[in-house]
Amino acid sequence: MRRFPAGGPLRPSARPLALDISPEVAREILKARDWLLTVSRSVAQRFAMVLDQELKALCKACAVNPPTQPHEQATIYYSRPVFSHRFQTGKTKQKRSSSGVWYVIFDLQDTSSDTRPDLLRVITIFHAASQAPWDSQGEEDDDQGEDLV
Repeated sequence: MRRFPAGGPLRPSARPLALDISPEVAREILKARDWLLTVSRSVAQRFAMVLDQELKALCKACAVNPPTQPHEQATIYYSRPVFSHRFQTGKTKQKRSSSGVWYVIFDLQDTSSDTRPDLLRVITIFHAASQAPWDSQGEEDDDQGEDLV
């Protein structure tokens, strides 16, 4: 059997995973697009196009070779194995390192109980310059603790 470069079995005939985007994630995507519209209409359109292409490619890639290394901080935050996918919407690398860089956090589900994932569920999407959901964990607790002193 041929192997994929990461070591997993290569399954070229595997159907792409089904994609599940929750209403909350859809709102996050619309919010990101609306924010990008304040920058430029073409930037917002490029974001939508690249995001669509990246999610389709991710569904195909995970069907062939599912990731095995979960994102450590996100896995702890969400209390289940989740994975991260980085993509860039900018045409060229800008001066700022996070220019056009986005992250999709997702998990894989086996809805057919055949031991292979068949559903890619997007948990969140965020810009590299923004704060990841797990980075804000505990900030409210720290503020409350200061009031008690």
